[in-house]
Amino acid sequence: GDTNSTLAAAQATREIGAILIHIEAGVRSFDKTMVEERNRIEVDRLANLRLAPTPLSQWFLTHLEGFKHDGCPAVGNLVVDAWMRFGETDQPVGLPDGLTLPTDYGLLTLHRPDTVDRPQRLQGLLDELGTLPMDVLFPVHPRTREQIKSLSIPSNIQMLRPLPYPSFCFLLRNSSVVLTDSGGVQEEAATARRPCVTLRPNT
Repeated sequence: GDTNSTLAAAQATREIGAILIHIEAGVRSFDKTMVEERNRIEVDRLANLRLAPTPLSQWFLTHLEGFKHDGCPAVGNLVVDAWMRFGETDQPVGLPDGLTLPTDYGLLTLHRPDTVDRPQRLQGLLDELGTLPMDVLFPVHPRTREQIKSLSIPSNIQMLRPLPYPSFCFLLRNSSVVLTDSGGVQEEAATARRPCVTLRPNT
């Protein structure tokens, strides 16, 4: 992936001389103001083997960044694999007690620092979502919950605790639209063929 912990693990692996395989290699937004973009570029630089999820990611590695083709195989997307294994269930296992699913709802996730660590931006986003003519189910990431405590939540947004993965997949499959700043959730929405609005400047 592209988290700070991924970069730390990659640097530690290089220090002890172990082999580093980067899963999800070559993913690029071409926005170096994003910490995640800088992390994944550096992890790919440190890796001995880069497993690209798509031929496009492989092409970025080989044609734009100069890595050898045999060190960057395109192996498929683990998000799709996880979805195929856990996301197709019709059983709403693990949903919060008392949750009644609206007929028409959006599913919202927010966790990126650029979105949630700026209170004015986050409040503006919530206010805009409050104008939607539907309920919005919002499983709240722990770091987002901390930031949102002092903000005003529109009445159509229903905050939920973090959900087990199959439960989240059930909500996604049955939603009218997905609203997210997450790269993985975008991939899940595409795999489930749900409309997705990306709540950031690029993807």
